[in-house]
Amino acid sequence: MKITRLIGPSLGLAAGLILAACGGGSSTGAGAPAGNIPTPPPAEPTSITAVGPITGFGSVYVNGMRYEVEADTIIDIEDEAETMGDDSRLRLGMMVRVVGVDDNGQRSAERIEFDEDLKGPIESITPDPADATLGAFSVMSQAVRVDANTVFDDDVGNNDGISGIDFRDLQVEMVVEVSGLPTDDGFLATRVDRELDAVGGNPDFGQPGIDGDELEIKGFVENIASDLSSITVSGVVFAVSGATVFADGLQ
Repeated sequence: MKITRLIGPSLGLAAGLILAACGGGSSTGAGAPAGNIPTPPPAEPTSITAVGPITGFGSVYVNGMRYEVEADTIIDIEDEAETMGDDSRLRLGMMVRVVGVDDNGQRSAERIEFDEDLKGPIESITPDPADATLGAFSVMSQAVRVDANTVFDDDVGNNDGISGIDFRDLQVEMVVEVSGLPTDDGFLATRVDRELDAVGGNPDFGQPGIDGDELEIKGFVENIASDLSSITVSGVVFAVSGATVFADGLQ
């Protein structure tokens, strides 16, 4: 076998051939067209609906997203007259439904609706063994869990003599309104308010025929009696009579 060694001018020639083979084409060849690339038009505004807890104000934040409250934004709070553009009755932790418009990332609310998820007397209280400010309580057989994000309204009252209002201030028989996220057996509370009750000076709470003074529960209808005398919702049996009012198209 004969091996030829390239030296001197031969190396320079080889390098020149390689460079020529790898060189770029002419600037007048195929490529991107000259001139400015047109800017695409902005996206059209889209309708949006969101459900979640109020997490802030300065307009209204729901699930961490900001929704501008305009002068014509309808605020609908259960048992109260609708208002427009006034979000002063909304509170942190309320579970709301927002209907609005997203205009290129700027969200504005057309309508904000609130209705508590559960209302009734506290039947039992179970503190967390590791943290007395957390735990669970029961309302209408529904387990309500409290975590570090649960908001307690001042009307719950400071009942334990410790600074601040939290889980420790709840009492058995206290009637509360709960906003929360549904769980397998009840709710994770995002906000807890207190109704006037036997503890707070209204022993007649829960009397029929008084608007806003009723017990409430949200859930699926699990059973209807064959004689239509009762329905079962989330494990709670409700009697049905000729005086029962079916709202929102139910009958």
